[in-house]
Amino acid sequence: VAKVLISYDSPFWLDEGLSGFGFADISSGNMLTVYADASDPSSGKGVIVCLITARQYDMLNAIKGDENILLNSNDAKKKAVLSDLAMFLGDKAKSPETFDIADWPAEQYVQGSYAGYMTPLGWTRFGTALIENHGSVFWAGTETSDSWPGYFEGGIQSGERAAAELLKSIE
Repeated sequence: VAKVLISYDSPFWLDEGLSGFGFADISSGNMLTVYADASDPSSGKGVIVCLITARQYDMLNAIKGDENILLNSNDAKKKAVLSDLAMFLGDKAKSPETFDIADWPAEQYVQGSYAGYMTPLGWTRFGTALIENHGSVFWAGTETSDSWPGYFEGGIQSGERAAAELLKSIE
């Protein structure tokens, strides 16, 4: 998964009656798996977040341009992503203020996605080992949440669960 954050001076797509949310079909040749409006209402800036996954991620990495190691500095990939986004939001999408890619598989200590997923039967066989305390160690983290695993909300819920267990253990 590569996650792309693209900012604009305003959420121009709303003025054109567009939600700023959509999915792309790989058969269309578009490399954006999903894009969503993540605008900041307090600043008035428009922000689109794009996720590029699986075969579409392979399409992104097949684009050759400058040989810069940092994906954010590869103009050919930036141009391709913006061109694909423009198919949904119009030509204004091609002129962002900022453009940043988090290329998780390319990161040495991540090499994958933004979330971990259990194998089939993983939770039922091993899930309790992820949340059982071990002496004074109480486990929390987004992957140990019973809802929203892999997301910020899951991390908060997991932290609240671990804190409640810790408090209960010292009563």
